[in-house]
Amino acid sequence: MTKLEVMNSSASITLHEPITLETISQEIINCRKDLIPSKSRIAFVFMTEHFFAMAEDILESVRVDGHAGTVVGCSGSGVLGTNTEIEQSPSFSLLMMNLPQGCEFNTFRYNQEFIENQTSSEEWFEKIGKKKGDQSKFVVFSDPFTVDSLAWMKSWNAALDHSPTTGGLASGNMGNRQSRIFLNGQSFSEGGVGLHLSGGLEIHTVVSQGCIPIGKSHIITKAEQNIIFELGGRPAYEVLSETVDSLNDELKNRAQGNLFIGFVMNEYKEKFKRGDFLVRNLLGADQAMGALAVGEWPHVGQTIQFQLRDSKTAHEDLEHWLEEKKSELKGKQILSGLMFVCNGRGKNLFKEGNHDAKTVAKFFGDIPLAGFFCNGEIGPVGKSNFLHGYTASLALFVESSDPAATASTQSK
Repeated sequence: MTKLEVMNSSASITLHEPITLETISQEIINCRKDLIPSKSRIAFVFMTEHFFAMAEDILESVRVDGHAGTVVGCSGSGVLGTNTEIEQSPSFSLLMMNLPQGCEFNTFRYNQEFIENQTSSEEWFEKIGKKKGDQSKFVVFSDPFTVDSLAWMKSWNAALDHSPTTGGLASGNMGNRQSRIFLNGQSFSEGGVGLHLSGGLEIHTVVSQGCIPIGKSHIITKAEQNIIFELGGRPAYEVLSETVDSLNDELKNRAQGNLFIGFVMNEYKEKFKRGDFLVRNLLGADQAMGALAVGEWPHVGQTIQFQLRDSKTAHEDLEHWLEEKKSELKGKQILSGLMFVCNGRGKNLFKEGNHDAKTVAKFFGDIPLAGFFCNGEIGPVGKSNFLHGYTASLALFVESSDPAATASTQSK
């Protein structure tokens, strides 16, 4: 099966079994023929573990047959395309895009050794080709089995906290703990790769964490490492139980096994609503100690609110943020998009196929789209970048409406 979407400067392909190298190469040629010729063409490639043995042949075909000099991507447990999601079967997804005039770009690769030995922001700047003052945007893919993802994100944010970054952690053969990272014509079994963009192109992100806040907000008054002992001077477990008991019967039923915790991103707000939180897992609870274990290192003084996530809230949350972005982009030209979704979404969450991809098409039409099912999603919340779980992270490539930014880039 083949899915091909074209908008002159961008095109995407989604293929699933049976696929041969010849099939992929021919579809890449067809895709390239429908694009306007360009000397600044980049490609994003995603494939399942079934193609690891011929990954470099596929990448070379993208470069030669697709006339794409720059190729970045990684493996996934499944892939996404326009209106399409393919899960747990051999599949391949490609987005090729001609960069607009004034857009500068370069690629980079890093590994665990660099992260452990890196001591200053300047080392990251040198590796990724960033100059101070650049309005930089990044797309990054990392191998979760050979890179300490939390250490990477901490190091990355220390240097580039306010540079919007999207992407995901590769997935593949979970039993053998194997995934792949792709850069140009090479396939790597460790490290991470990224694309640095500046000038001439905007990247607009949508990060849907899929939750709604429940109950009231609370201030952490006692915590140690990843354990919250007290909220507002009361045992945290007691506060959680009280919150669940206050829900109506429908929400109470939906909350079973679907509770999370949200950390407020802006403590200066008087009221908190959807989008004001960084959502993290509730890992466990100890009634005797009154404590909650969470997937974050909280600190005293932080404000939290418990969250509910299920298929209904995930659907509503994605639609909410896509509607917000559509309104924000009114009148702007969307070239294409990349989508990174948790491998816990898809049919596993929604009990139907193609949910996230079709929801994007509902709001933005059949734009060229590619992506994969991740081991973790990367995307900004507020002004900072984070690693997420159970999330859909969308990056929309939009032509820049700022002539000054383009002119500045062209003069460099």
